[in-house]
Amino acid sequence: MSKSVLLATAAWSAAAAALLCLTPGTAHAQRADENAVRSAGDAFGTSVGNERIGLYNDGDARGFSPSAAGNIRIEGLYIDGPPVFSGRLVSGSTLRVGITAQGYPFPAPTGIADYSLRGVGREGVVSLNATVGPFGTRALSLDTQQPFLDGRLGLAGGVAYGRFEQVPGAATEQSAAGGVLHWRASERLLIQPLFAVFDLPSLPSTPQVFTDGTREPPPSPARNLNPDWVRNAFFQPLYGTVATFQATDAWTVKGGFFRAGNIVDRQRTVLLTNVQPDGSAERFVAAGEDQSFGSTSGELRATWRREEGPRLHAVHVSGRGRAADRTYGGSVLAPLGPGNLYEDASDLPEPVFAFGPRSQDQVRQTTVGLAYSGAWAGRGELRLGLQKVDYQKTTFAPGRPEVVSTDDPWLYDAALAAPVTSRLSAYAGYTVGLEESPVAPANAVNRNEAPPALRTSQRDAGIRYRLPAGMTLVAGAFDVQKPYFNLDPARVYRELGEVRHRGVELSLAGKPVEGLSVVAGAVLLDGEVTGELVELGRIGPRPVGLTERRILMNLDYQPPWKPNLSVDLALQSTGDRAASSAPQPTLDGEQFILPGRTTLDLGARWRFQLPHARAVARLQLQNATDNRDYDVGSNGAFFINPPRRVSLAVTADI
Repeated sequence: MSKSVLLATAAWSAAAAALLCLTPGTAHAQRADENAVRSAGDAFGTSVGNERIGLYNDGDARGFSPSAAGNIRIEGLYIDGPPVFSGRLVSGSTLRVGITAQGYPFPAPTGIADYSLRGVGREGVVSLNATVGPFGTRALSLDTQQPFLDGRLGLAGGVAYGRFEQVPGAATEQSAAGGVLHWRASERLLIQPLFAVFDLPSLPSTPQVFTDGTREPPPSPARNLNPDWVRNAFFQPLYGTVATFQATDAWTVKGGFFRAGNIVDRQRTVLLTNVQPDGSAERFVAAGEDQSFGSTSGELRATWRREEGPRLHAVHVSGRGRAADRTYGGSVLAPLGPGNLYEDASDLPEPVFAFGPRSQDQVRQTTVGLAYSGAWAGRGELRLGLQKVDYQKTTFAPGRPEVVSTDDPWLYDAALAAPVTSRLSAYAGYTVGLEESPVAPANAVNRNEAPPALRTSQRDAGIRYRLPAGMTLVAGAFDVQKPYFNLDPARVYRELGEVRHRGVELSLAGKPVEGLSVVAGAVLLDGEVTGELVELGRIGPRPVGLTERRILMNLDYQPPWKPNLSVDLALQSTGDRAASSAPQPTLDGEQFILPGRTTLDLGARWRFQLPHARAVARLQLQNATDNRDYDVGSNGAFFINPPRRVSLAVTADI
């Protein structure tokens, strides 16, 4: 089925559902009440609708990426290689890490991002959202939730289209559609077919900036000056089904089957290398076409539960599988001549590229697992898990023999939590996993190549203390170990040794006074790389791009005397991070360290009533101090951060 047919079908389906919703009756809020600060129970990572807060997210947890590691879940069920989830399909997500993974079956060392499907209430509602700003951003979305047949059938979903511009000069068009059908087939059976499509036909990429490894670039222009042809094109479809069957009072069977894809028609990335203090540089473009990824995956899980007075027992039997195929490679790195960080390159012509043959990867993996979780009121909680994995990856590269990588490890996890006092509890856990590694970056010789899955481990422990006035404090320590993949001195992305992330994480969340919600957190992280190249002095001991400190504070205040109004504040500070892998003689044999940065966001909500609708106007001022310091990626590339920006969104629940 073509992309246009898929998008058209999605749009007509959502519009039809919306018309069905426009019937007399009392509607309840759907999108107008979304507020991540008020919904979060801790500072580790929460997303609600379009809002996301927390120390961690699906791309960064304790210095690693749950998404790249393959640790994404829908309604607790395994899915491989999902596209970007939009608010059309999911209502939000929770990051399962540390104590938030207590009682969660089959955790992962890098953490798990667990997404929730949009639900259907007792009454129909249509939500319209219009957003203006920042810069040239203009976006519209329509969402609906509608029950039918006395609640036995329901639909939640929507469509969205927008022109987004987070950095001036980098405007992109995006369209999305998705939905989930809730079918209560019987008293005991719930079936939830779902689909989503995400289309980015013309996504500009801001330049990746590199110096000689001894200094940061000159101040950011905070503007995309690439030529207009430096754009990418993606199409990401997802469809599947989640089913839950209450077989008996004790047994529940839950399953999910998914097909996810990522079709990359076009890739263009400009690299500015050896950037000098005056902004002069050598300019290159990394280009590729016709790359694709597709994966069929799912999980079937049977859970037995039994209550014995104050004791609750649960046993989980799980089977997971995935069949993933990826086509990549054939890309080229073409010189564009000398340039400048501040130079408008809009007149630069696009080279004629001679793409090479592409490679293919096939991954086949099955996992069977058995887990137990028990809770004894006032005494503690115990979690145990054991999994057996059968993994095989086959790589077909032009002109090379077929390469097959296999692994069949036993994975296990254990965690214990126990109350110390009526307010204080302690926890400790250990997890061994098999996780994916990110693909090679654009400046690698073997760009887009993906290493085989890696064995990883995690140890963590901590406390949770329930403070007076409705506040909860979580303090923990963790130790995560993985093989370390990055660029070697020849710019080949490969395993360079072992990496160990040790740190301390803190979370303080709650509502200390009427109308005030607080979510504050901090993570202090010590990353260390070990291996032969470190011993030889070819690379340094600090992982590139890993910040040693992240501190955040989110406040949302709704005055009791003015309930229609609320104001919010988000303060985030990141610490120093290594910006080059190689030790530098001019820096006394140390790696170049990029200083930390601090940003401040301010916002307000005004709730008001329209005829037959509740509405909220959301005003945001992001990066209020216009901090233009650079950030740096794991490949040593400096990125232009968005400057100060203002946006206004109005959402109405009809």
